[in-house]
Formats: sequence, C-alpha cells, structure tokens
Amino acid sequence: MILGEVIGKVIDAQTEEALEYTNVALYATKDSTLITGTMTSKNGEFHLEKVKGGQYYLVVNFVGYHNKVVPELILNSSNLHVDLGKIS
Repeated sequence: MILGEVIGKVIDAQTEEALEYTNVALYATKDSTLITGTMTSKNGEFHLEKVKGGQYYLVVNFVGYHNKVVPELILNSSNLHVDLGKIS
C-alpha cells in the first residue's frame, strides 16, 4: 500500500501572515469522501500523514475568509510527498 503526505502553510493573501487554527480537509476526487483533516499550527503549517495513494482535492476553510480549493492532488509511488507551499 502506498502511503504519502501532504504539507503546506496557510497565509493571509494581503498581509502574508500565517493563519493559525485554519481547517484543512482532504477529499477523494472520485466521490468527495472526506479522507482526513487537520488544523494549522500557530505558524500556519499543516501536515497530513499516512494518506493512501490516489487522487484528491484539498479545502482550506477559515472564518471570515472564502474557502480555498486546491484541486488535483495525486499521490502515487513516484509522488509520495506533496508540498503545496504557501496557500493564500
């Protein structure tokens, strides 16, 4: 079984300050099933571990902000570590 990870950092687009305690959820592309989720740390970072290989999309949700969707995340044997960098 292929297990990978998705990491990133959520920031405010205008101030570029980290957004702490932001909800981050990973969904299966094929049927929108919630796979896993977490909240960002005080420095805005998140780390989703032990994600099975497959196709996903990520939804970032924080009160007072529009939801941000990151589409087409693919985890497979040649891509086990997905670093999304800064998400604003």
